[in-house]
Amino acid sequence: MEHIGFAINSVVPSFFIITLGIVLKKMKVITEEFIKLTSNFVFLVCIPCLVFRSISKSDFYQIFSTLELVLLLSSIIVVFFISWALSAAVVKERNARGAFIQGSFRSNFAIIGLAVMGQAFGEAGLRHGSILLAFALPAYNMLSIVALTWFSAEKQEGTLKKVAYEIIRNPLIIAVACAMPFALFQRELSGLAVIPVASNVVKIFDDAISQLGAIALPLSLVSIGATLRFQRAGKSLWPALVSSFIKVIAAPALIIAAALFLGIRGEALGILFILTACPTAVASFAMAQSMGSDRELAAEIIVFTTVTAVFTLSAGIAILAATGLI
Repeated sequence: MEHIGFAINSVVPSFFIITLGIVLKKMKVITEEFIKLTSNFVFLVCIPCLVFRSISKSDFYQIFSTLELVLLLSSIIVVFFISWALSAAVVKERNARGAFIQGSFRSNFAIIGLAVMGQAFGEAGLRHGSILLAFALPAYNMLSIVALTWFSAEKQEGTLKKVAYEIIRNPLIIAVACAMPFALFQRELSGLAVIPVASNVVKIFDDAISQLGAIALPLSLVSIGATLRFQRAGKSLWPALVSSFIKVIAAPALIIAAALFLGIRGEALGILFILTACPTAVASFAMAQSMGSDRELAAEIIVFTTVTAVFTLSAGIAILAATGLI
């Protein structure tokens, strides 16, 4: 029971806030305009602040693991190609295959992942997860654009430039780039604390970043709930179910098996599991829509993975905790 309680406490609070977003939208307490403005504010300001603070407070050399990074990126690529191989058999319409592939591998790591990691492993988990996020984001963006472009019914111009532009201008990538020097040279920069003026400036800046970062996850989770569209569910049932199975069951099982084989245990194993077991990123809907893919299928995958992830994440964390692996 102790392990089940740990799993529930790690996962359910985040999904409770998502449910709150659904209810508030149904009650018309929050509007489409509020969702749009909040989502932009969170994406452009709050989450970058959270990621910046988590990474800048980290000792990069202590947290970073080449083995974890290689395993993470390898698992993303493997799931991407498995989904690609299955897409022709599962999805009849060619232009919908990009949405199917993207929904199968692209995790909502920056919001739900960090929220669950924070609940499960505290501040240390956030720092560890943010370091991996720095490398996962470009991979997600690049592979999503490749899949959506390849199967798009519309001709896509300047794909390579688009990939590079999307990566460079992503606020989370910018936050990571700004935070990395602090993580790399944390010991050297700590000497600034003895200089009174510098110390005060750093404290003011840190407090502001901390407060903005603190509201990132609650606001993001409410927005996710408010953007879910259950009336779309069922129109492309089979492809959405297969994609959801890959996303929240097959992909996590794959990375857990590989991690155990490589001797990864503890917090690192839990974070790798959470990263891959998260539901599909909400941003995949907008990307599918903008690149001529099937937005209805993209929306269904988001709904199905979000609903099922609360159970698969809880079950996975409970099993890993009960077996002493985390």
